[in-house]
Amino acid sequence: MTLYRKYRPQKFSEVEGQTAIIQTLKNELSLGKIAHAYIFAGPRGIGKTTVARILAKAINCQNKKSVRERRLGKVEPCNRCVSCQEITAGRSLDLIEIDAASNRGINEIRALRENVRFAPQRDSFKVFIIDEAHMLTREAFNALLKTLEEPPPRTLFILATTEVHEVPETILSRCQRFDFKKLTVAEIEHRLAQILREEKRALNPEILRLIAIKADGGERDAEGILGQILSWPKKELKLSKVADFLGTVDWSLITDFVNMLASCDNAQAIRKVNEIVANGQDLFNFTDELIDYLRRMMLAKVQPALLDHAGLSFSAAQKEELVARAQNFSLKSLAYLVRLFMAAKNSLDAALIPQLSLELAIIEYSEAMGKVAEAQEKIQSPQLEEKEEKPSFPSLPDEYQKPIMNLEQVVGKWSEVLKTVEPLNYSLCAFLKLCQPVAFRDGSLVLGFPRDFHKDMVSQTRNKKIVEGVLDQILGGKWQIQCEKVELQQNNNLTREALEVLGGEIVK
Repeated sequence: MTLYRKYRPQKFSEVEGQTAIIQTLKNELSLGKIAHAYIFAGPRGIGKTTVARILAKAINCQNKKSVRERRLGKVEPCNRCVSCQEITAGRSLDLIEIDAASNRGINEIRALRENVRFAPQRDSFKVFIIDEAHMLTREAFNALLKTLEEPPPRTLFILATTEVHEVPETILSRCQRFDFKKLTVAEIEHRLAQILREEKRALNPEILRLIAIKADGGERDAEGILGQILSWPKKELKLSKVADFLGTVDWSLITDFVNMLASCDNAQAIRKVNEIVANGQDLFNFTDELIDYLRRMMLAKVQPALLDHAGLSFSAAQKEELVARAQNFSLKSLAYLVRLFMAAKNSLDAALIPQLSLELAIIEYSEAMGKVAEAQEKIQSPQLEEKEEKPSFPSLPDEYQKPIMNLEQVVGKWSEVLKTVEPLNYSLCAFLKLCQPVAFRDGSLVLGFPRDFHKDMVSQTRNKKIVEGVLDQILGGKWQIQCEKVELQQNNNLTREALEVLGGEIVK
């Protein structure tokens, strides 16, 4: 027997994630004010039919509770009497379940109307559960309408549907409507952990999280996946194996790719996309995960607290990393990236070369950021013209003020600076790897960059503060930096030494 059938909730208290609905139904039971018809609406696999069966057991339970007990909220079915056991086993003559997907015509509803005329054979109520009610034809709905409007005594209708907007308003207005919600990742994890305890099995909590995310709010889907995974040999129950089985994309793959976008490293980003295709991974899954990640960054940029209220789930470390990485982008650029990759995803099917859509998105974003950098440079150009009287940097290093420490010592410590910056801001570290400490001027350490774009990014106030703080920590004292675009000469002794320490090369 599959797990979702074996562990189907048999009491209201066992239902996960539908607290408000369960409490309302229990209140109605305790007051003895049951409606004659209900609409249970919501996505598949979240408990609509299960709650309908529990409600049927509760109103027909032969171990009747006293008025005082009901007023105290003791309305759970006993699951021991003949009525409860027959409903659980699907043998009750007073519980009629109809699959509207295969019994959708007017003739089936006419037969139901004939059945409604007869009183319950043994139980207090005759209960009709119509699953996938939206599949009924218009004529069938019209035939059902009069019965719902004036139902016989001791009759209860429960219509379950995943497409409530397709149910006619005339039907909806005659029913009490309950909208079931998708379960959160935490709720699904809690339910799966309960099942594991019953099965006397153990799994890595991260595997449960992966299953919960993949289930997309559906408890039945999650339990089905868990059943598949528990059939594996123990040695195969590894996070990487499960992630591969579920087709999920590794978080580190997404973060690496976003770092490449942040530094406008087109070659690396395009190479990564082609590696994904070469490894047989699904580009649709990758693009979905990328869009989701960019959306999370966008929300973190607006306000980090939004991450707790947007139906998202990740570990505390992932959330902290996400908030930090969002600082490398403007809100406008993140919104632009989301739109770009949403358009790229929609074009994946139509493209002759699957990865072409993503490659174009990468190039388009890089070009747009280049234009932004050029515009910023033009805005700042009057200030730059005032400084043109000074000799071009770094041709006259002798005129700089005497440094607070030897420049060769700074170069020797630079790799340590990079390692310290990297966990604080990945993109900033990528930019710093392209520069070289070349001189001191006006009490500041001058960093030489081969391109204006990289120089401008590091010159941003928040990035400068990070670099200066790390320099304070590694080299001691209070440091300030200046960023300049320079023509780096490979025959310069200091440049050669910097290249040896940093492991880089001259970019022409």
